Amino acid sequence: MRKRKTTSLSQKLTRRILIALALMLVVINGGIYYIVDAAMSHLIENTFRSMLEVESQSLRMLLKDVETVTANSIGEVETKIEDPEEISEALANVLSTNPKIRGFFVAFEPDFFPDKGRWFEPYAVWRNGKIEKMQVGSAQHDYLKSEWYQEGIKAKTGYWSEPYHDKDGAQETLCTYVQPFFDKQGNRVGVFGADVSLEWLHRKLRKIDLETNQELIGLDFEKATKEGSYTFVIGQKGNYISHPNRSFVLNRNFFDDVKQTKDMEDDLLMEEIAAKQVGYKKLKVRGQEAYVFYAPVKKTGWTLGFVVPKTVRKLPAVLMSVMILVMMSLGLFLVYLICRITIRQLKIAAAEKMQIESELNFANGIQMSMLPSNFPQRDDLSIYGSVKPAKAVGGDLFDFFIRDEKLFFCIGDVVGKGVSAAMLMTVTKSLFRAYTTNEDSPEIIVTHINETMSESNDAQMFVTMFVGVLHLPSGRLQYCSAGHEPPILVNKDVFPLPYEPAFPVGTFDDTIYKNKEIWIKPNDLLFLFTDGLNEAEDEFKQMFNKERIIDVIHDAMAEGNVSPESLIQRMTEAVEGFVGDAVQSDDLTMLAIKRLMPDTITLKVSESAYPRMKEYLLATTDKAHFDDHHANRLRLAVEEAVGNIIDYSGATEMTLSADISNGLLSITITDNGKPFNPLAAPEPDLDMPVEDREPGGLGIMYMRKMSDDLSYQRTDHQNILNIKMRK
Repeated sequence: MRKRKTTSLSQKLTRRILIALALMLVVINGGIYYIVDAAMSHLIENTFRSMLEVESQSLRMLLKDVETVTANSIGEVETKIEDPEEISEALANVLSTNPKIRGFFVAFEPDFFPDKGRWFEPYAVWRNGKIEKMQVGSAQHDYLKSEWYQEGIKAKTGYWSEPYHDKDGAQETLCTYVQPFFDKQGNRVGVFGADVSLEWLHRKLRKIDLETNQELIGLDFEKATKEGSYTFVIGQKGNYISHPNRSFVLNRNFFDDVKQTKDMEDDLLMEEIAAKQVGYKKLKVRGQEAYVFYAPVKKTGWTLGFVVPKTVRKLPAVLMSVMILVMMSLGLFLVYLICRITIRQLKIAAAEKMQIESELNFANGIQMSMLPSNFPQRDDLSIYGSVKPAKAVGGDLFDFFIRDEKLFFCIGDVVGKGVSAAMLMTVTKSLFRAYTTNEDSPEIIVTHINETMSESNDAQMFVTMFVGVLHLPSGRLQYCSAGHEPPILVNKDVFPLPYEPAFPVGTFDDTIYKNKEIWIKPNDLLFLFTDGLNEAEDEFKQMFNKERIIDVIHDAMAEGNVSPESLIQRMTEAVEGFVGDAVQSDDLTMLAIKRLMPDTITLKVSESAYPRMKEYLLATTDKAHFDDHHANRLRLAVEEAVGNIIDYSGATEMTLSADISNGLLSITITDNGKPFNPLAAPEPDLDMPVEDREPGGLGIMYMRKMSDDLSYQRTDHQNILNIKMRK
């Protein structure tokens, strides 16, 4: 009879441990995968949305340069309209100064020059570094039937064509911008146009793709060009203008690529693109699940888009999970070997397991802290702004956002009004956002904006601008003015901020801008405005002026109603009442920023907590309307309690919160230190000699005398001390 094979205790224990560890590691790995996947999804969505805004604006600016060059060149060509040969010379002349343009041409109406026949289209084009002149109009090249001619001759200003392959002139894929061409009597006689090669667009988008895949997603060069996300541009009908696969350009349609899904996402996407909306959809592109981000390129009918395959979005999470899984598998195998040798080594393996778990938890904590988060509704800041343009569109602007606990804000006034001012305002706002992404100094931000705007400021337009960076925890405000009205600081007094005079941005590219600095206390309010406020005129041409602005602020202070929204509403009512029936002559923009002290603050347990704590107590006692005597008593009691926490508790973090009710101010101090009830300590006998008394107790006695009530409790591993005082 065969003996049954028995399993030793160590084997059973090893098996059970391995099974338990395997299950635990699978759960941990799954949790890490979920967290990383969610984080990357949020990061990629925000990144591509931001890239859409920046790149669509950048693409629009490049096309705007072509429009400007065309508008500046048409006048010289129109002067040569009576001589066909001189027209060709004029085209070559304007082309020689614009190397970025592939070619200039004039397409005349049928039989405009009888001796030239029905089709006459003089054309100057760059070839091999030289300018060639030719006449490309013919029965084979019947431009009269082309889309760019038929739409361009009807256009009021200009028209961007759909891309096409030019077999007769430039002999490559082009996009054409045309404007109506007039004779000396002002009659339309054809179109004047500029051909732009799409090669620059391909290079620009491929550079974006490479940088995006390598820096954001982490793909190497080979995989980035084959498997990564990619950028595309389509025309109004969905035909590809630019695509990583050159064979798709003009030959395939984006809408056909996404019509393969059974749900309605593709229909919604086409509707939103047709409506020139910005957005993103999750759908299949040529059978592959992907996220499609899209935004219109203004005034062209084009759409810029990013396609991010689902596999690419999940790749970082998958790679990290695989790496962790491999490491965990090796650890399990090591534990197995150690357990097979001796029980003593099993204990060592268990200790190593605990160390590994601790390191994994630490790594998980680091990854959690790296997760991006949206800014919540804040209790340390109140902000409100308004814009009232003088025309349908205006040239005033204000903007603000919070990064790294700093409020970045600006206000500006573009010279002039209407569409041109609004366009420059859009550019200025985009530049502000672009240059504040990684820069904190206002003077550097303003300098970059000025240099960029001065480079191509052919219209000689400029912008007065004020840029500020407010550090919310400390109240430190750095600011820089570029010829703008100084903001007014409202606290117990009302006065304009001191500033360094400087030219507006866009005036001179070598203007030097300098920072100024001031500290904004809790409940201080900063009021910014454009000259549409102080220079608002009534029907007798009298100005509203700064004195009236300050009077309105004083009235608000007297009523105790100085919130940003209420102040701007009050100021709006005041200026509208002053102006009366007079026509608004300038854009009116106001921005008010008020630093608040929250009811609760969290501090690190160290000596550096005292300044922030004192500022908090000062703002809280002011809010409770305490006189100096009671405010000082409460401050001393709280400082004594905080000193005990710093010196004895071993805590790392403490929280101060305030509650004001019926004249009673309650300060609650919570810390995560070791248990310590200050009220349990006996009061010292002051009649005994110092050398005979037990040490300690004087601080607690001092706290009792400085406050009206003290209470303590230990809850959820935290010390909670409450100090109350009536005013």
